[in-house]
Amino acid sequence: NLQKAHTEAYWYSCYNLGNLVMRSGLGVQLKPPMEKVQQMMEMAGIAKGPANPYLVRALYRSGDPHLIQEFNGDDTDFANFRWDQSEMDKTVTPQAMGYTIIKEIIWAKSFASDVEGPDPMNHFRAVVLSAEAAAQAQFAEDNLRSSEGLFVPSWKDGIIVDANVSPQDQMVMLWALSELSDYAGGAYGYYAAPVTREQALAWADELVDAIEERTNTQPDFVTDMPSRDIGVALSALSSYAGYAPDGASRTFVVETLIPQLAKEIIARVDDEGRLEATDRYSQVATQATAIHGLVFASKITKDNTYEQMSIDLWRYMESLWDETVNLYVPSPGDVDYRYTTRDVGDIIGAFNAMLNGLGVDVDQRFADFFQAAVNRSGLQIAEARATGGSSDEDTIPAPANAGGPFGQAPVLATEVLYYTATGTWEVTDPRFTTAYAMLADNQMMWISIWGGEPSVPGHGIPLATVTR
Repeated sequence: NLQKAHTEAYWYSCYNLGNLVMRSGLGVQLKPPMEKVQQMMEMAGIAKGPANPYLVRALYRSGDPHLIQEFNGDDTDFANFRWDQSEMDKTVTPQAMGYTIIKEIIWAKSFASDVEGPDPMNHFRAVVLSAEAAAQAQFAEDNLRSSEGLFVPSWKDGIIVDANVSPQDQMVMLWALSELSDYAGGAYGYYAAPVTREQALAWADELVDAIEERTNTQPDFVTDMPSRDIGVALSALSSYAGYAPDGASRTFVVETLIPQLAKEIIARVDDEGRLEATDRYSQVATQATAIHGLVFASKITKDNTYEQMSIDLWRYMESLWDETVNLYVPSPGDVDYRYTTRDVGDIIGAFNAMLNGLGVDVDQRFADFFQAAVNRSGLQIAEARATGGSSDEDTIPAPANAGGPFGQAPVLATEVLYYTATGTWEVTDPRFTTAYAMLADNQMMWISIWGGEPSVPGHGIPLATVTR
């Protein structure tokens, strides 16, 4: 059912975010003063918020989503939904931070835009999520940024654990700061954080300038990435260009970085439309991110060759489709099909780019893939009442029935494996990995529809023409 897939994508995205940034405890806690909370409640028009929320100003890398206490019967008491602190990897990474900031902002946009209809509680959620995003961006600025202005890979317990910067981290954080700048501009309302549009854009511009500086001394800093990561970079850079005003930083992105990376991608594609992939990423994920990135880049640059290449890449990606099980063969020659949550997010991103970026009808393919890779696989560990809990027929249990003494949160596991010989699935990594889950949930939210309309304005695709 096409509508069901789009609606479930919406709700799974909601479950994963809400449990991560309000309930689980999977991060450095954000404790706004009571007068600030009161101000946020008044802005939204509510008299009472949830009890015992655990807001976060920095996200941990991963955790075990088993709940640690018996449910007391009150859904609005968020203490019911905590995870075990001793089972968490408390490393803070730019990818976990960046993808979560993007997630919070696109959900704030949705809640503030009354997608579900006017609801003061949703308005409150928009205020809180955007405040968390701003606090996380400030935390990253204060703790993860090196002296040269680039984000370091990991921080833990007040110490930078790894200072060897990667271009991948810079791109994800640039994407996040760009989204934050858009929401902070005030067009959506329901924003009470101290980070202004100008501040978020200044941070983004400084990051672009630091990337440019690094490429002056290390010319292959960005072009040396695996093809899959270049696809993500094109999406991030295009999103920045869609939100940033004209200036030297935007010019460098639009006239130098995007064409340079697009040219690099195109040079790696063979006559069949197969993109050079590395062992680190599956073939289908590599094709998918490149499709997403090139479609985004075409919207910014108006270069039609990017669109044409994305269609060639899609054609090869489709050659990997196994219609007997409604899955892509991850890489040619694979006997069993291993999918990480990141892979699933990458593939859904390609569906969104084709469907809403190029107007190609891939809706049925999305619905079939979603049903197999997310529902039947066990990747979505549990689901709440809005998508049926244990009462529908998709085999996903309600949280209370999802294993362990107190159940599990309705979030995404990290990896699943499909055995072609037996037609069975195994959850091979049941942990929740923040960056992977938020990446997948961003793509689920962008492709999702509510009442026939996009759940997020524009499906996350950069504007083709920007009024300046």
